[in-house]
Amino acid sequence: MCSPWSKEAGELFSSMASSWKPRNVPMSQALKDLIAMLWEEGAEVYLLGGGVLARDCGKIPPYYNLLVEVGDFKAIKKALFEYGVVPVSTPDLPAEYIRFVYQERVYSALNMSLADYLERNVLGQRLQLLPLAHNFLVEDPSRRRVMDPYGALSESGNQQHADTIKLIRQPDSVVTGLEVCLAVAFDTALLGLKAPARFGAMERSVLGTVISTKSDSLLVFHRMLSYLPDLLEVRGWPSVRRYLRAPLCVSAAGGDPGIDLRQVEASLERVARRGQAITGAHLFAAINRQFEPRSQVAGAGLPDFLASRQLPVRRKDLLAKVLVEKDPLAEV
Repeated sequence: MCSPWSKEAGELFSSMASSWKPRNVPMSQALKDLIAMLWEEGAEVYLLGGGVLARDCGKIPPYYNLLVEVGDFKAIKKALFEYGVVPVSTPDLPAEYIRFVYQERVYSALNMSLADYLERNVLGQRLQLLPLAHNFLVEDPSRRRVMDPYGALSESGNQQHADTIKLIRQPDSVVTGLEVCLAVAFDTALLGLKAPARFGAMERSVLGTVISTKSDSLLVFHRMLSYLPDLLEVRGWPSVRRYLRAPLCVSAAGGDPGIDLRQVEASLERVARRGQAITGAHLFAAINRQFEPRSQVAGAGLPDFLASRQLPVRRKDLLAKVLVEKDPLAEV
């Protein structure tokens, strides 16, 4: 059961639920066919987030987030596999979630009722959505309507800023600020959207912050570890190097983790000078080396630190490469 709503949360939930407006968002044939198959299996299907905004601007996003409302999700999974999707392993995610590839696009599907999804959006209990307007978009393709509580979509006929991300409010903490900066970096690269107005000033302010508390340093470092490998894959080494040099990240790494990002950068620059592409495994290995002097097990400094702080590892695949396979920095 959810905790009792505040008056403000209840009013916001009612506002979201009543904000449907007619909208026939363009859809690829592959997406139409997949949704039609899910309808035939008795599921209600909604599309969520940035993919809705991208498609509304005439772009074809590389991924789609679906909300699938159905009683027997196992049957839906079986039907999807028989339909020909390629499943993506997600062992750390709950049973009501599935990720798969279909027609060269990545799909993430969550089995949840629309009412529960909206409720958790409002209360921020499990689906911690960042203050970007397109994160709250819900498209109902069966009724050709869209829920857009924060005006992410442009009005019909006004395409001047149609593909610009809208920031609902300024981040309420440096950690949220970092998450917003990373989200904008991903959405501009992957969805072809434009950064919010005056985003550059906000980003400089966030990345220029010097962390002074142990708790914030740990939270910022964990976000770096979780998402910089993805940023490296999406936007390349120059973008990640900018974060490694930012006062926010330098001070966070030097706080509770107690590591020197200048040494991490130096190791990765040597990889580049060797003519190799810098990968997430290189990044993890360079960070792991900073922890090794404190580890009781050779080569296991980073996982020891994360375990001691009870922090989950998002990119376990990269950590496994560092610990089990040959050290990618062995020749550096």
